[in-house]
This record gives sequence, C-alpha cells and structure tokens, in this order.
Amino acid sequence: MARLRLPLYGKILLWFLVNLMVLGLLGFGFMRAQFRLGFDWMLAGPGGERLEQLGESLTDELRRTPESDWPPVLERHEAALGLTLALFGSDGIQQLGPPLEVPDELRSKLIDKRRTEDMPPPPRPDDARNRGRDREREPKPGRDQPPKPRFMMRSSDPARYWAGIHLALAHGEASARRPLTLVIVSDSLSGGGFFFNPWPWAGLVAGGLLVSALIWLPLVGGITRAIRRTNDASRRIADGDFGTRLPAGRQDELGELASSVNAMAGQLGAYVAEQRRITADVAHELCSPIARMQMALGVIEQRGTPEQATYLGKLDTELQHMAKLVEEVLAFS
Repeated sequence: MARLRLPLYGKILLWFLVNLMVLGLLGFGFMRAQFRLGFDWMLAGPGGERLEQLGESLTDELRRTPESDWPPVLERHEAALGLTLALFGSDGIQQLGPPLEVPDELRSKLIDKRRTEDMPPPPRPDDARNRGRDREREPKPGRDQPPKPRFMMRSSDPARYWAGIHLALAHGEASARRPLTLVIVSDSLSGGGFFFNPWPWAGLVAGGLLVSALIWLPLVGGITRAIRRTNDASRRIADGDFGTRLPAGRQDELGELASSVNAMAGQLGAYVAEQRRITADVAHELCSPIARMQMALGVIEQRGTPEQATYLGKLDTELQHMAKLVEEVLAFS
C-alpha cells in the first residue's frame, strides 16, 4: 500500500493547526481550573439568547392557555426543537413533561425562592372573555430587562446535558402556586444546534487556517524553492555535470547546504579531472611500447620460419587487442 505523500507546506500547516488546538485546550483547561467554569459559559452567547427567547415565548403562550391545556403546548415545542422539555416547580418537583430522573446536582439549581404574587394565574377554560384584558395587564418582556437566571450542566450514566431557565410563570392554585423553571434535556452537547452551533466555529477554524496559509506562504515557499533547486542540482551532478552551482546567498541552514553542495561538486569535478588526466597519461605511455612491439613483430615475421608463423600470429592478435584497449582508455579520458 502506497504511503500518503504530504508536501512540506501541508505538514507545516497541519502541525500549526495541531499546535493551535493544543494551546486552545491547555488555555481552556487552565481557565476552567482557575475560575471553576462549568457549562454555564455556553449560555453566554447565542445559545443563551435562544434559551431566553424560548422561555419568553413559552411563558407568553402558557399565560394565555388554561393549565389543563399546557401539555399539548409543551409537546408542540418539543417536536419543533427535537429536544425534551419539562417544567419543574420551585421545590424541584417535576410538574409537566415526560418523566425524568433528575440528578442531585441539578435539583439544587431548580430551587426557586421567587414570590408568586407578581405572576398572574393562567385563564380558566370558561374565562375566555377576560383573556384580552389579562394579556393587557401582563408584564411584557422587553429588551431592557435583565436576562433571567439560567444554568447548564452535564450528567453521566447516561451522559445528558441539562439547561434551564426560570420562567415568569407559576403553576398551581392559591397557596400551592409555585414558580416554574423550564428544563431542556439533550443527549448531545450541541442540542441539535440549540445550545451550540458548530458551524460558525468550523468557519472560524477554516478562516484561521486560510489566513495562516497566506501568512506562511512566503516563508515556506522560499524553503521549498531552495530544496527544489538543491534536488535539481544533485541530479545534474549525479549525471556528471560537475560545473553545476547553487546560489549561496541565504544566511541560514539552507544557504550552508547550498555551499556544501557547491564544494562537493567542485571536489568531485577536480577528482574526476585528475583521474582522467592520469588515465590519459598512462594510455599515452602505453601507446609507444605497443607500437614498438608491433614493429618488431613485423620484422620477425618477415625473417621467421614457417614453424614460427603460427606463434607470431597469436602474438600479433594479442598486441592488436592491447592497442584497442588503450584507444578506448584514451577515448574515455
């Protein structure tokens, strides 16, 4: 199986991203340890605004609806959000919604000591005539009002995420009326995008990576160009072009590498030139004795006997072979 080839530029960007992630996790862990941050910080942004808008919308709708008709209203909001919704009283006891096993650490957050005198009761089923006047005297939520108390936490076995907000709404009759708290339960941290929308963060990471790529491009481009020139020069030197030289103007390790390659090419060229000179000198020195031997052999062949002709012919063949080898050495040098 072929290994994935990642260019140097990609490796630098990858490790830069890993470095940012490690620094971010370390910074988040330090802040959480120093300031004892829980999951409430997730409600400080758009997630908290969505939770407050849901609380205001649900409060306004339930105020206009008899308590006997509250379950369908809650179920309709559940279906729209894809989350589990429940209403709890100020004593931590669930009043509406599917039965939930509330962890102990959440029950303490459900305790609500607000007074119910300022919370008008919902209309009765037979009191439709006064609904308009009731809505006129109900306090309407405004943008200038401070945000309502809200919280978020995580429970385990099974892992669930709980978010809640105290509503300006009470439940019950007369002395049994208690303020209500809306609790939202999700199996994931994002809550289907209600608590936390990962796409803006993904866009931020992609934008940061793009900006980093543009910032690092000149530096990494200079490094990769220098490495590419060194590779090309090494190939030419390996092919015998010892006159190849690299620009040695850089004042860093790549500049030192270029100087070393230039020195190596010069030394190899000098070494090969010296070897060729010595080879040529030796070949020239061998040419003269071989020529003299061939002349002497020719004289002997003219004066020799027929019995000697066979041996003299073999000797002449060997001398011709030696002469051919010397010519090849001269041609190589």
